[in-house]
Amino acid sequence: MNKLGRLNPISVFGILFCCVGYIWTIIEHIRYCNLVNELRNETRLQWWPLFVPVYGNIYLTTMAKELNGFIVEKNLSIPHANDNIVLAFIFPFVNWHSMFSTFNKCADAVGR
Repeated sequence: MNKLGRLNPISVFGILFCCVGYIWTIIEHIRYCNLVNELRNETRLQWWPLFVPVYGNIYLTTMAKELNGFIVEKNLSIPHANDNIVLAFIFPFVNWHSMFSTFNKCADAVGR
């Protein structure tokens, strides 16, 4: 069983509907950063770049690469998270959904 907790990938689509959905996405984003840091036993990901307009979009790819690095490091047979920078600017919720889903698979595979 997964002791880390699970992220809700559906929360990222809240951006499209209303302000409450966007707040839910921000909360899940902060949880994602904290959970990936806990998974890696390092403090490499920060949550504050989400609030910086352009840098937040660029940082989405950094977050995905960090999770992909964990997958390679642990030699897990999980598809990598989407780290496409063009999608990060045009449709950031696609990257978020990919990262949250991949994180849940990683946490289940590692068994934390």
